[in-house]
Amino acid sequence: MLDVFSQYLKNEREKAGVTLQQIAIKTRIDLKFLQSIENGDFSFLPELYIRAFVKQYASNVGLDPDLTLKKFEAAKEGKPIEDVREEEKSEVIAEEKPKVSRQSKKTSVKAFDATVMSEQREDHHTSEKKKKLVMFGIVAAVIAIVALVIVFSTRQPEIIVKERPIEEIVEDARRYYEEPVQTEALSEDSVTEFGDSLSLVIRSSDTAWVKIILDNTTVNEFTLFPNSSKTILASDNYKITFGRSRGISLTLNNQPLEFIPRTFPVSHIQINREGLIFLNSPPTVGQ
Repeated sequence: MLDVFSQYLKNEREKAGVTLQQIAIKTRIDLKFLQSIENGDFSFLPELYIRAFVKQYASNVGLDPDLTLKKFEAAKEGKPIEDVREEEKSEVIAEEKPKVSRQSKKTSVKAFDATVMSEQREDHHTSEKKKKLVMFGIVAAVIAIVALVIVFSTRQPEIIVKERPIEEIVEDARRYYEEPVQTEALSEDSVTEFGDSLSLVIRSSDTAWVKIILDNTTVNEFTLFPNSSKTILASDNYKITFGRSRGISLTLNNQPLEFIPRTFPVSHIQINREGLIFLNSPPTVGQ
């Protein structure tokens, strides 16, 4: 269903006469991220960024951002996006005024008096009915007010989370996860300094998401931006899942590892002292 959702976005963009380059300029989202969205690839960044990018995309092609995000959620769950509709509001006004039909005037005084008495009884009945309706309305209003007071007096204050601009999200990701490429390789003395520990250097020529389990116990997740790297120490082994693994290169204890992704965009591998092997499923702690 994600492919259907991506095609839906592309069709709406083309109907609006908007190019990906125009969206990239207005939103400051990297062009290759927008291309990945239209290609059905939503694994290039954690979901927090994906959701923000989808809303920005929708706003710039004339779509409702919140409704588009609901369609994205439905597509992830394998549901048809056509079933997602904007809530419709309708107001129904049904007010009928009673029509009072009067009998034609009678030439007879007796008939005239009978008509007047009938109207007076009808007016009295209507007046009593209105009084009952007013009393019922007052009682209902008092009950509603008391209920609201009870609810709000026991309710915790609502926490309002303001949506952050996409520029701040991307900048935070760069600040916490991006590291410059290391140009100096580790010497044998520096590797020996850690005893029997392993030193793994992960380099990326493109944006890549990394989930790594150290020694079957510790889990770390981070994002590597283009031309960045990260050095990670472990005692015995690494189990890693890469998102957008095509631009990844690996070095273990100053020795390059042969890493050619077998699947795209996600790859699962294990590294120990004997080398690198591919896994068929995402690794978990304790395996």
